[in-house]
Amino acid sequence: MEPELIVDYACHTGENPLWHPKEKCLYWIDTRARLYWFDPVTKAHGGYELDQRLGGFTIQDDCSLLLFRENG
Repeated sequence: MEPELIVDYACHTGENPLWHPKEKCLYWIDTRARLYWFDPVTKAHGGYELDQRLGGFTIQDDCSLLLFRENG
């Protein structure tokens, strides 16, 4: 198996890739206040600009995202 480039975003510090079991897509962050996603079936992808830097995130039992932002 060879690595494959799936999206090409210029992240300052890209990290914390997590698979979302309900949405069946991959989420990850750039610590400079962006949350990204990728759907491997449709190849769709995008990002959300946030108002604070991120330290990480988790997927909760109800499938919502809990973001660990700089100021709460």
